[in-house]
Amino acid sequence: MGSLLETDPQSDFARLINTKGDSVTGSCIWLFGTDDYLLWKDAGPQTLWINGGAGMGKTMLMMAMIEELARIYPSPIEPMPSRTLAYFFCDRNDPRLRTAASVVRGLLFSLAAHGRHQFSATINGIYQGTRGFCEDVNTFYTMARMLQNAMKVASYFGCQITFVVDGLDECEEGLPQLLDYIGHTITRHRVKWLISSRPRLDVKDRLTRAGRLWDLNLEHNAKFVSPIVELYIDTTVKAIAEAKRLDKKTTRSIISLLKDGANGTFLWVSHICKALEKAPRYKAMSIPNILPDGLRATYQQMMDQVDKNDEETVELCKRILNGMSAATRPVRLDQVGRLAMLPDEIANDIESVKDLIYRCGDFLVISGEAVSLVHRPSVTQYLLSVDDVRFGRLDLVDKKLLSSIGEENKE
Repeated sequence: MGSLLETDPQSDFARLINTKGDSVTGSCIWLFGTDDYLLWKDAGPQTLWINGGAGMGKTMLMMAMIEELARIYPSPIEPMPSRTLAYFFCDRNDPRLRTAASVVRGLLFSLAAHGRHQFSATINGIYQGTRGFCEDVNTFYTMARMLQNAMKVASYFGCQITFVVDGLDECEEGLPQLLDYIGHTITRHRVKWLISSRPRLDVKDRLTRAGRLWDLNLEHNAKFVSPIVELYIDTTVKAIAEAKRLDKKTTRSIISLLKDGANGTFLWVSHICKALEKAPRYKAMSIPNILPDGLRATYQQMMDQVDKNDEETVELCKRILNGMSAATRPVRLDQVGRLAMLPDEIANDIESVKDLIYRCGDFLVISGEAVSLVHRPSVTQYLLSVDDVRFGRLDLVDKKLLSSIGEENKE
């Protein structure tokens, strides 16, 4: 068994600020005026779940929330604070950041490192007990017990802990146990949880079991997310243009292309900006029309998530993706099943269709009652390149039905 790898959430936070930029996190203040946030902030132990598809800016919102909570909470050097904060950023691509044991240990580290209050020495002593710990089947439960001891210490001194976990769905090992643990702590200790993830039904179901859940869906708040994406495009492209000495006309054209294609998410935009940064100056205008290698790899990860479903569900999801790639405009939620020619008992059940859409690996975005590909040109290009006979098959889509859906949406 290998030693449990140490992580420092504060260093991860600094890295993310450097990567994503604090100018964008500053535009997330709309969140602090929502009923969900205000009710969660002012009440006792409970969970605020911020959820949305890939590229909706969840991590930037969580960073803004951490900064805001750190600002309004008592100074970490106060001897007896009434509230304190601990946070962790999950990442399925990093072995240190994708297990339930790592999440719990990282929160304990964050709690121990956060301040110099009267009980920090006790919590730090608990954390030191995890050093050199070898990972085995009981690791999560051992770490969970240690974190629970830290909660008891904080509670004894009258201090409420707020735990913040970003990208919880990227915890690929032990997620069900971690979700149950979160529910258990809410009912037993003076703690609050702030969690972000994709809108997975299994995550929602387990969080709901504990009660006291506030559900803030970013797709239902797209009018607030889209301006943040546009601000990111403006600031990032202008910085790249200045470094490459692009003229104002070219810069405006690139910004316009990115805003037109963003579809209210960072997913495609962020990869295009990275490609722009690396590309020779003369290729700048052609970059928004390509499928960057980084984005192709991201789409492959998303397709891997689709393939993790059972065989029948994979078939239904890929029929939906094939149908949506054939549509040239957003499709109403109640039309998706018809377009994909799903069995009537599924196509006529909106909740079942929504469940399948959420299982489509974040290729689809629901905005109100409209469904669309997260970025139609690049997703379509990717699907056509996949070695799968179910994609790019117009013979699997009723052309008359496709045409009638287009006409309905024009009305």
